[in-house]
Amino acid sequence: MSVPTLIWFANHHEHSLHYLKFGLMQLARQGDIRLEERPTATAEGWLSADLRNRHYRRIVLLGLQWRGQRRLIAVDGEDSPFQLSDLIECVDRYYTCTYCPLLYEDHQFSFSLPWQNEVEIRPYLERFEQLVSRYGDHFSKVRPWAPIGPDLESTWPLRSWGRQKLANLRHKLQMRCTGTVDWRPQFERFSARWSAIKGLRTLEPTLDVVLLDTLWGWPRHRIDLHQHLDYLASQGYAIRSRLSYRQPESYELGNATAPDPAIFPMQVGEPISGNYEQLLSASRLGVFATGFHYGWRSIVTLAWALGLQTLQDSFNYRFLFDAAPFYQSLGPAGWNGLASRLDQARVAPRTERRCRWNRFDQEASAECVAAKVLDQIYAELF
Repeated sequence: MSVPTLIWFANHHEHSLHYLKFGLMQLARQGDIRLEERPTATAEGWLSADLRNRHYRRIVLLGLQWRGQRRLIAVDGEDSPFQLSDLIECVDRYYTCTYCPLLYEDHQFSFSLPWQNEVEIRPYLERFEQLVSRYGDHFSKVRPWAPIGPDLESTWPLRSWGRQKLANLRHKLQMRCTGTVDWRPQFERFSARWSAIKGLRTLEPTLDVVLLDTLWGWPRHRIDLHQHLDYLASQGYAIRSRLSYRQPESYELGNATAPDPAIFPMQVGEPISGNYEQLLSASRLGVFATGFHYGWRSIVTLAWALGLQTLQDSFNYRFLFDAAPFYQSLGPAGWNGLASRLDQARVAPRTERRCRWNRFDQEASAECVAAKVLDQIYAELF
């Protein structure tokens, strides 16, 4: 039986989709698919001139060729469904990390959070109505995949100077002869990075919460969180957090007063220096305000991969795996319910964290979600 050929049309802003790319690389190494990587700008025969020359932002196109047929798929790595791309109009399937059933299936607005008022909701309701009006006829193409994964590019060199020069030469020759990119060096970096992430799982928790955050996406909600963390620290909880200033947009403020830049950064406990991911792994609970305007944050996915239970704003997204074991939503008490969650985390057996990361590896690893995406495409389009 022929092996499907999948082409990853690379662009310069695809980092939020590297988790899927890593999974596809793993499937290719196993012989399940034939994976090619081609720069989007040189994809004649597959993409129109408009698609080859356009600016891409946190989205990639995939070409799948099998049994004499071709299909074009978009994978959206934006952190909010309100950033839906017009590429939905020209593809066979549109995968997104923020798949909201009530939006794509029922055309209903279901994003508002318990603490929000009408003024804060109004800009997003207007945007929602625009999306439904313009793209609603294409919503049947949309499918869920997985939340944005952690950054997978290694930050340390994996090769000597000589080996890197040889790799650069091979890259130029392959591009000249075949028009494709050798994805194996990037696979090496992804593999090394993932091994380093898994190595953090062995750290013993010495902190209750560590949070490095910026004032973006509803400032008053983030300020409330950090003020509550400061209060918990005064009650004896081991907290280290820092909230840095960012100039908010007017629609982020709702009817609240703009925060005074002079009070930032807001810091609780010892300064956060060195490896933030290492500190997160040594925490008992991951605590996160919502992503960028009803969005998703890659640091939350990293916490799940580390085996941390997370406390976060409720979300209305569906993934290709069951997310319920990995998180707890804010209840009616909001951040005031954090102390009881921390008390539970302090007495939870270490085996619970191990069970969560094992489940993550079995259901939500890069290879697993890539295989689920392809299986769905095969079943629906071929």
